[in-house]
Amino acid sequence: MRPNLFDFATSELSQDAVLAWLLAWADASHAAAAPDMHQAGRAFLQCLLGTHGQPLPDDVTATVKARTQVHRIDILATVDLSDGRRLLLPIEDKTDTGPHSGQLERYRKIADELAASDKRTVLPLYVKSGTVRVAHHVRARGWEPIGRGQLLEVLAPQPATKTNAILRDYVDRLESLEAETRSYASLPCADDWPRTGRLWEGLFTELEDRLGPRLGWEGEEHLAARSGWVGWNYVPNAQGGFMGLWWGFRKVDGGELYGQLEGTKLTIKVKADDKSRRQELRNDWHKRIVAAAPDHGLPLTRPTRFGNGKYMTVATAPDWRVAGADDTLDLDATVELLVRVAELVRHVTAPE
Repeated sequence: MRPNLFDFATSELSQDAVLAWLLAWADASHAAAAPDMHQAGRAFLQCLLGTHGQPLPDDVTATVKARTQVHRIDILATVDLSDGRRLLLPIEDKTDTGPHSGQLERYRKIADELAASDKRTVLPLYVKSGTVRVAHHVRARGWEPIGRGQLLEVLAPQPATKTNAILRDYVDRLESLEAETRSYASLPCADDWPRTGRLWEGLFTELEDRLGPRLGWEGEEHLAARSGWVGWNYVPNAQGGFMGLWWGFRKVDGGELYGQLEGTKLTIKVKADDKSRRQELRNDWHKRIVAAAPDHGLPLTRPTRFGNGKYMTVATAPDWRVAGADDTLDLDATVELLVRVAELVRHVTAPE
């Protein structure tokens, strides 16, 4: 296998450079000298504008200037279109990390101030080559997310991807990440799956997308209630950590009850807000959950040992994946099983 530049240039700064470089090719001055790269740059610009409902028709030319690390914004591009539109594109670029420390709000304020002084329209964009898992969070702050799939859809068919070594390596890297993330679909359930890795990112993103609507999730503004929220992340521990997913939250006297996946293991947890009541809450909810589980078609049992912390497992099953006829994951059936877990939690916490 030939060396790929982006197996070595893995930082977000490297991706900043590629995306800014690609945007710069969209400038009309490059149309004649390098038509394939200009076409690729225009296709990328068209994707960015399209997420904000701003078309880029074929007969509209663009003057594009892209810079990196302006006021700590990853990429800041000015776009002047021949139809009179004057745009400012702040781009927050992420690989495997997410937004933090109020940076989206801070960068948006900076962009708004810059645009006002130059009479431009601001179109904030959040580009993520890793797995997008905060789309609702990003949109709630006025930024439009663009994920790896959209980047591939735009760049993979471009003629320049075959002829330009940098663009080819970038697309190859994205395709490799996409294949890793989708590998859960072809991996036999009988195999030992890794505790962490990109396959979990792909699978848990899919489960999040499917479970949320089934559980009544209506967006970030309802996060305080959490009743329909589905979340996932890496959970570190002394055994090397695992990828976890949690859902089906229900408030109970003294805490909260919910389902949690720990790699391939299914658990139901109780969060005990009152330290003095931990044993009481753990034992009570264990009895209720295990007694009601058969009526919901769930083979839940007592954990090997009970904990005595703020978050305690009250019931568990060794596996939650439902295999299809070919022993690969039956995603529809698996989602139904996880919905039944949420229904069980709702049933046992319902008022008498």
